[in-house]
Amino acid sequence: MKRRHKALLILTLVLALLSGSVIYIVLAPGRWTREIVQYINQSLMSDSGWNLSIGNLEGQLISDIHIENVYLRNTDGSLVFFCETSDLNLDFTQIITGNWALSNLVLDNVLITLKDAEGNGELNMEFMEKLAHNDLKVKSLSVLRSSILVKEGTNERLYSFEASGRLQPDGETVSFHVSHAMFHDFQTDNQLNLEDGELKLGASFVSASNVLGDLNGYQISLNGDAQFAHETNLAMELSVHNIDLTEFKSWQLADILHAQNADLHLDIEFDITQAYVEARLEESATSTLIANIETHFEIDHGDYRLFDSVIDINEAHFSGSGSWKEASGISLDLYVSNLDLAEFGLSAKNTNIQGTTKVDLALTDANDLSGLTAKIALQNDNFGSTEFLAVSGKIDYSEGTISFPDSLTINMGLGTLQAKGEIDLERQKMDLIFVLQETALPVFASFVGLEGSPDGVAYGTVELFGFIDDPSIKGNLTVRKASYKDIEVSSIKSSFMINSIFKTRHGSLVAEAGNTIFRNVNVDRASLNLYFMGDTILIANADAKSGDEFLRLSGKIMEFQLLEVDQIQSSLQGQFVSSLEPFFVSHKDNQLKIGPARLKINEGSLETELEFKEGLLKEGQFSAINIDLEGISKLFNQPLPITGSAFAEFTASTAREQLSIEGSVQIRDGIWEGFAFDDLLFTATLEGDQVTVKQMQLRRGQDIALDISGFYTVETGADQFLAAKSDGILSFSSSFREFDLKLLSPYLPEWWALEGEATGSFAMSGTSKSSEIGFSFSITDLRFSLIQAEHISASGRYIDHRLYFDDFVGLTAAGEYTGEGYLPVDFGLVPEDEDRWIESDPIAMRFTSRTSSMDFLSPYFADIDSITGDIEIALQIEGTPGKPVRNGSIDIAHGKVYYALLDIPISGINVSALLKENMLIVDRFTATSNIPDDTNWGQDLLSNLAKVSGGRLFGKKREGVRDNLRITGTMDMTHFFSPNLAFLIDGSDVYVRTLLGEIEGTVDMHLSVTGKDTVTISGEIVPTEAVLRMEFTGGEDYGEVFTEDGTVFNYRINFPINDKLFVQNSQIDAEVSGYMSIQKTGNEPYRYAGELDVIEGKFYYYSDVFNIEEGHLAFDPTELNPRLDIKATTDIAGEQILVSLTGELDDPVLVLEHSENFFSQEDLLQLLTLQRRFDDDITRGIGRQSAFLFGRFLENELEKNLARSNPLFDEFDIEGSSILIDPTEESDLAVKVGTRLTSSLSLSYKRSFSLAQPNQLGVEYRLNRNVSLVVTYDEDGQVHLKYRRKYRF
Repeated sequence: MKRRHKALLILTLVLALLSGSVIYIVLAPGRWTREIVQYINQSLMSDSGWNLSIGNLEGQLISDIHIENVYLRNTDGSLVFFCETSDLNLDFTQIITGNWALSNLVLDNVLITLKDAEGNGELNMEFMEKLAHNDLKVKSLSVLRSSILVKEGTNERLYSFEASGRLQPDGETVSFHVSHAMFHDFQTDNQLNLEDGELKLGASFVSASNVLGDLNGYQISLNGDAQFAHETNLAMELSVHNIDLTEFKSWQLADILHAQNADLHLDIEFDITQAYVEARLEESATSTLIANIETHFEIDHGDYRLFDSVIDINEAHFSGSGSWKEASGISLDLYVSNLDLAEFGLSAKNTNIQGTTKVDLALTDANDLSGLTAKIALQNDNFGSTEFLAVSGKIDYSEGTISFPDSLTINMGLGTLQAKGEIDLERQKMDLIFVLQETALPVFASFVGLEGSPDGVAYGTVELFGFIDDPSIKGNLTVRKASYKDIEVSSIKSSFMINSIFKTRHGSLVAEAGNTIFRNVNVDRASLNLYFMGDTILIANADAKSGDEFLRLSGKIMEFQLLEVDQIQSSLQGQFVSSLEPFFVSHKDNQLKIGPARLKINEGSLETELEFKEGLLKEGQFSAINIDLEGISKLFNQPLPITGSAFAEFTASTAREQLSIEGSVQIRDGIWEGFAFDDLLFTATLEGDQVTVKQMQLRRGQDIALDISGFYTVETGADQFLAAKSDGILSFSSSFREFDLKLLSPYLPEWWALEGEATGSFAMSGTSKSSEIGFSFSITDLRFSLIQAEHISASGRYIDHRLYFDDFVGLTAAGEYTGEGYLPVDFGLVPEDEDRWIESDPIAMRFTSRTSSMDFLSPYFADIDSITGDIEIALQIEGTPGKPVRNGSIDIAHGKVYYALLDIPISGINVSALLKENMLIVDRFTATSNIPDDTNWGQDLLSNLAKVSGGRLFGKKREGVRDNLRITGTMDMTHFFSPNLAFLIDGSDVYVRTLLGEIEGTVDMHLSVTGKDTVTISGEIVPTEAVLRMEFTGGEDYGEVFTEDGTVFNYRINFPINDKLFVQNSQIDAEVSGYMSIQKTGNEPYRYAGELDVIEGKFYYYSDVFNIEEGHLAFDPTELNPRLDIKATTDIAGEQILVSLTGELDDPVLVLEHSENFFSQEDLLQLLTLQRRFDDDITRGIGRQSAFLFGRFLENELEKNLARSNPLFDEFDIEGSSILIDPTEESDLAVKVGTRLTSSLSLSYKRSFSLAQPNQLGVEYRLNRNVSLVVTYDEDGQVHLKYRRKYRF
């Protein structure tokens, strides 16, 4: 029993000891720190090269555990993890299942140190795999106030970071689910914040899945993984969203990429031997691709070879290859195509250049950039033109210095710009030389973006040296053939040297200009000498000279605000100007001060002192004595509306912010818009916003041509100073006598073209925008638009934008016009419309007229000279100026129309027409056009004898038919000066004679006249008897004729011809039949087309007259040169020659034959040319042959002209005229005349002046077209009967 109790007691004591020990361990784990660390190092990290140490561990396992000074080191020293304090709680719900678990882990003030590794530098992370195998879980992990220190040699980089989330095993990796993480780079001030995602870390594996956050405020997303086993593999996708490109101002990305916001997508694939990188930039709003970069790497022990590298941006394409050696350098060879420098802000002009670029970058051991060399060879395809651009050369960068060792050459158009020298970025100094060679200034300006560049070609040298922010400059520039707006300069040469151009500014500039043309002023030479002394520019000399004309100026510019003119002298356009003392012009704080200044201008003088503030006059005085206004106009090459000698004086002052001006102007012996006057007096004051015109008088001798007084309210702001205020009140009264209306031209519609002299008065009141006027006037020698009148008188009033006429009376040379009513016009000082017509307001005018000429209408029709007769017109105009409505009537008796294309007027006109709502309806229009008594035109002998004898021979004189021309139709006058015509013209036996008599005859006609801006006259004219006298021009096209603006008249007229149509000119005289058409467009000449058959007639060729047996003419409308097919005969020296004439009239083909084939072609040509055969004996002499030829020429000219100039005979032949020149000539002189009694019967008479040849009387009767009987009777009583037949040969 005692032994049992003893055993129980011992067991109880053991259990108590064990329980106490467990409780002790749980409640005081710090006592076992060394054992815990030893266990972790042995079980988890023994094979991974890591070592853990803990400075202090406190707390209880069942509650909070606090750990201080935790170190986790890699054995090679490349990574050290230090945590100052750590608090954790065990998760016993997981521990009791055999898993490592913490419910909470807080790491505070963590420092991770990364430095160059010793040995192979491989990082062993196998402990992470062991942690995963032990199912390590942390429900809540927080890292606070922590940092990462990266050491590379002597360089250190510090980063701060914080993180929170949860940790759990995932296979052979530990997974960290991010709730929040922050990473800050102190060197660049970049900050990365993570908000969601998963990070996995294993012994040789790292991955990121759906990691979201922001980088410097830009949303990012990250996915990827990396393997760190024997071979390193990386695959990563990084996206940065909604990047604000405007923040990259120095790069001007927003302008270059033409986008405000963009998304960046970066794909990277990497292994131990090769890599692939792609970067895409897309516009955020539309996902449009902006730029794309792709490149491939081959990796060989730290050497990288780039291949298949492509960059696409702004349609420019970069491609090429290169290499990268760590701690050595990078070399790139790129081919560039379709590069527009304007898209990258490097040119103001589109370029589209291509070429090659080689870039070498030198790297330090730490892979920092230590040097750069770039060789560039780029150009576009426009060689030889002003659009050509090329860039070539070498650029070096080394130790903070940019240099151009071989010069950088830029070709622009046909010119060249070369740059040499260097820029020291560390010392902020430069030494550059620019050489410009034969470069066109507009081309240079277009590339650099300068607007309004002058023309010219420049060359020279410019050197920039000194500090970058305050360089000095020196050099020389020459510009040839310079021009800008109204200035043209043959050459400008300059040399300059300025030290410290932005600060102290000391130096000089010398410039010389050759022959210069400024508007109409020619300057032989000009020079300029400037000295720069800080804020003062001394104008030592500014000189321009041309012949006896010159301009000289000297002075200084101080602080770019004050101009002191020591002296100015000029003699320009015959006008002499000089300063009588130095004066100042200053501009500071929106204040402009001029003077006091005293100038001598020719025989006059000018004194002034003015002060302006914010563009408004504040104080001042001005006086002018004997200033020649014509000289001022010449001096400034600006026409003035008024000339004369001017005297003026005014003063201005400002009190209580109110400007007051008082002054007067007198102009003596002047001319105003062509109106000569003796004196113009003007006296006025300005008080506040009211201008009072005390006196404005225009005097001619003792007469006052114009007298105005009154006041009006004005604007006082700088933009419209002294302009009439639209709602300001006004009051004026005026009288005028023989006042020239041309002076009103600036205030009236331009098309009025008002002229004349007016006498009367008016009074004006109301406001500037809505005035009231009462007036009464009379005008002599009035001209309104194209209408002229001898005298006009009217009275009326102007109110509510209506001009009322109470009793309008106008007298012209032809009649009287009366009217009344109103017109909607704006005569206010501030019109709403510059044209002053109020197009939408109503109009009401009534006119009546009794006149002998429609001189108010005919000037508006170019082809109508005048319309006369007994004319009565009643017209009423209503509607609006934009759409007037016209009603009325017109009656004409005994009228005549003088038409420009007709030689005689159309007479006997009687018209009755009604105008209803702009439509003129012709109720009756008749006219008479008969053959005038004073014309000798006509082809019928009997009718001509009747006309010549006044009816005493061969019956009664032929009387004309009255009213043989009738017109019906309408004219739409909606557009008064461009009416729409629709008329029909019918006539019978109408006599027509065009200007110069080219066409003359009697015709039946049926025509229509239609159209508006283009009026077409078309239809049919049937000649009863007519003659065409125009010459055949031949060989030249009509060509194109440009017409002036206005109505164009086109003619399209057909002519069916039976017979009695005669063609008479210097080449042919024949009666024809057939069909013709005539066309004429605007001012072009007439065009003729058709075919004619010759009934009978003659044509003239060489020096002979050919009788046409058969003929055909075809007219080409493109030229007045008909094609011929004519068979004719002629008798020469008793021989009959048969002629065939074909081809165009100006160059026909002539074939000759003898009726009996007796003569050779040579003999026939001799007969045709010389009118006789000459034997080989030349003893007769050249003189006799010349006499014969001259006589024959005289015969032909007499025959043609006598036949056409008499009314009785249509045939007139002269034979043997050479005997008149050479009496020894053996020939008989005879004259033969003939005429046609009827269409079939002809009569001839031959008078011989030789005793050997009898006189003969002959009769020919034509049986048909080809057969005739000829009977002749001579004074010897002999009767001869002949049979004549035409035949083809």
